[in-house]
Amino acid sequence: MEEAKKEAVEWEEKVRLAMSKENEELAKKALAKKLEWDKSYEVFKSKYESERVKAEALKKRLAELEEEVEKTRKYRDEAAARLTSAEAGQKVNEILANVSTKSNSITVDSIERKIAKKENLAEGLNEIAEVDDLEKEFKKLSNPDLDSELEKYRNK
Repeated sequence: MEEAKKEAVEWEEKVRLAMSKENEELAKKALAKKLEWDKSYEVFKSKYESERVKAEALKKRLAELEEEVEKTRKYRDEAAARLTSAEAGQKVNEILANVSTKSNSITVDSIERKIAKKENLAEGLNEIAEVDDLEKEFKKLSNPDLDSELEKYRNK
């Protein structure tokens, strides 16, 4: 974009030089080149502005999505804890109901094993979710950075 502006300025100087030497034919040719570069500059400027607006909208949407994902993760963790607690309470109540109506063959060891099994299952599921989150973060790193790509165009 800046190159187009620079070229337009250079051709404008050539137009003035040709006119100062009273060479209208050469001035017309230089003016045609200047107008071409002016048009190119306007196209680049328009595209740049359009892409900048799109990039800003994408950044805003990304921030909104990240916030939504974080809310969902918090809810997931809370729901998993509530479910585990409810299942443990249900099992304890079932065992206590069986203890009072049947023989005392049910031991505390059995209760502990069942609770540990549920806790381990919940931990395993959480670790799987964390691995997925980690993979998504690395995938984000491999996506091209729009700002740096745009910077390349600015420098051309």
